Amino acid sequence: MKKLILLIAFLLPVLLYGQNTFKYRVDANGGLTIGGAAKTEIDSAKVVGTHFAVWDGAANYFAISDTALFAKLAGPTFTGTVVLPATTSIGTVDNTEISYVNGVTSAIQTQFGAKMDTGNNVAIEDDVVMLLDTTQLFVFGAGGGNAGDTSVFTTSTIYGSFFNESRDTLMITSLRVVMLGDATDTLSVDILWDANLNDGTPTELNTNPFPVNSITSGDEDTSFANQKIPPDVWVWCETPGVTAGKKPTYFNAQISGYIKRTE
Repeated sequence: MKKLILLIAFLLPVLLYGQNTFKYRVDANGGLTIGGAAKTEIDSAKVVGTHFAVWDGAANYFAISDTALFAKLAGPTFTGTVVLPATTSIGTVDNTEISYVNGVTSAIQTQFGAKMDTGNNVAIEDDVVMLLDTTQLFVFGAGGGNAGDTSVFTTSTIYGSFFNESRDTLMITSLRVVMLGDATDTLSVDILWDANLNDGTPTELNTNPFPVNSITSGDEDTSFANQKIPPDVWVWCETPGVTAGKKPTYFNAQISGYIKRTE
């Protein structure tokens, strides 16, 4: 009897300690229970003060742990090193796009800035081959420089045409015209375009035709009412201004510019 009393006296503190310290147990038949809460009662969990608690099946909520130890579903704050899955996305940026910055060791904008020569306003063509450059786009003309060739110059003559087959816009930066003949010869030149060749209401490069009288290096126009020739149009050249007795024997009208992706 004394031995039994001594055994109970020895085990009682251990049992009490275990009851107060190890508050989690697994019920092999009913699943997970916490304290006195059955598996079906865990749905009654809530935050009490700063602690996460579960209904204990009797009359109390049983505190499990400080909520500061858990990340919130909305707006969580992490510390230390956080390892995310390779499939992680951020908003509309998917995991493939996120992987593009793999290997970047410093600010991207700073690296671009270092490539720029800011000392003399040189653009990035020093480091990148430019895809756009100004060049001649088309040449219109008439006559062969012979005395009788003056007859080809009329207000209704078309001096050549082309169709802008590309998907891109032609940006006109220069119209240069030169003639052969007498120094008093003169023409007024216009570049026009429309879906239909020689349409009655085309778009014009200039509101007023460009006057020309140079028989040496040519006259150049760089200011236009419309400088963008869109895709899928015919482009042609006319001379709305022709003066009898002042017609050249030859003329050449060159448009220059660059190609721009249609917006």
